[in-house]
Amino acid sequence: MTFTSQQWSGRPGQDSVYSCLGLGIIGFFVCLILMIFIAGLRNPGTATLFIVVFAVALTIFLVMAKASSEKKFLTGVNQSVNETILELTGNPGDQLSLHDFRRFIENEQRIPLLVHGVPGLEVTAVKDGQSTATGRKQPARVQKNPSPRDTPEVTTTRLLITITPPEYGTASFDRLLQATLDAD
Repeated sequence: MTFTSQQWSGRPGQDSVYSCLGLGIIGFFVCLILMIFIAGLRNPGTATLFIVVFAVALTIFLVMAKASSEKKFLTGVNQSVNETILELTGNPGDQLSLHDFRRFIENEQRIPLLVHGVPGLEVTAVKDGQSTATGRKQPARVQKNPSPRDTPEVTTTRLLITITPPEYGTASFDRLLQATLDAD
């Protein structure tokens, strides 16, 4: 399974300061228009309060909407991964809670699983190199002073199931592979 940081970033309020500033400018123009109809907004203090409340309220609404959307997406991915784990291992105890799944993705962990008591199956989260919104790959780099004109970087996260033979022989690996094939 693959998803991008545009589908789930884990930080829905990351650019909320810029959104709030932009919505403040929009709030200023809305306030100017409303001054025609509402005499109370002609007071500078009231106008400032209106602009601040307008910007903060809409920013909170947008961040909450994005957080809800990302949580819904992550829940769907978690259910899909848990179904796959259950099909492969047959053990409901190996399934991940939403909190554990989020930590698994953020830390790029490996989760070892047993298939009919045989080790060698792992679920792995891997983040690919970063690419721009246009789809061109760029090497991962640290920017000290990012300019606002740069295109946002998009990270692709892949969830992989890997099978590795145990160190003590290939007979157990053959049993693991056969058990996995029989599960289908």
